[in-house]
This record gives sequence, C-alpha cells and structure tokens, in this order.
Amino acid sequence: MKKTFIAIFSVSLTAGTIYYSYHKFKEFTINKLVKSWAEKKVIALSSATGNDQQAKLKSELDKLFLWEIRLLVTLTSKIENNASDVEKAITGNKLIAKKVFEKADLADIKDFLEYKKYTT
Repeated sequence: MKKTFIAIFSVSLTAGTIYYSYHKFKEFTINKLVKSWAEKKVIALSSATGNDQQAKLKSELDKLFLWEIRLLVTLTSKIENNASDVEKAITGNKLIAKKVFEKADLADIKDFLEYKKYTT
C-alpha cells in the first residue's frame, strides 16, 4: 500500500512539473513574440489601447498549442529576414493546415503575416 502511494505521488509530481514547465515556456514564447511584434510596430507598443491590444493578442495566442506558436515565430522571423516567398508559403500553409487563424483571432497581425498570400 505504501509503495502504491509513493508511485502515485511520483507520477503526479512528474506530470505537474512537466505541465508547469510547458506552461511557463509557452508563456515566455508568447511574451517574446508579442514584444517582437510591438518592436516592429505591428501592434501598438504603449498607451492604453496598445496594452489592451497586447493583452488581447496574448489571450488569443494562449488558445494555441506551443508548436503552433512556434510556427508563428518561424514565420515572423522569415518575414523579418526577407526570406523567399516559397519559404514563407511553406510555413504559412502549415499554419493554415493547422487552422491557426480559425482557432485564434489574429486580425491585428494578419497584414504583417501576409495571411492572404497563403490562402488557396
């Protein structure tokens, strides 16, 4: 009986630690992405409307899985580095296939992400 309790506690502790790490890494990635967009003047950086816009964008990005956010980070870096349209289209099509733009309301940044280019 004692070994059972220890095993259950160990599994619970491990699962909790993994979830907490995932959540913190996701939160860090979202904050970094929103800060990057704010520095590029894609979204407002300061003022009350800017803070509301950033908070709304963070809550919308929180609806996505971490790997979908990583695709957004990849596409953002490709746009900033002036990658070829083919490279951006590959990442953009992955975002569309995963229905990222349907899961989260990213209307504030669709122009920056060149969303219309990847629709078929």
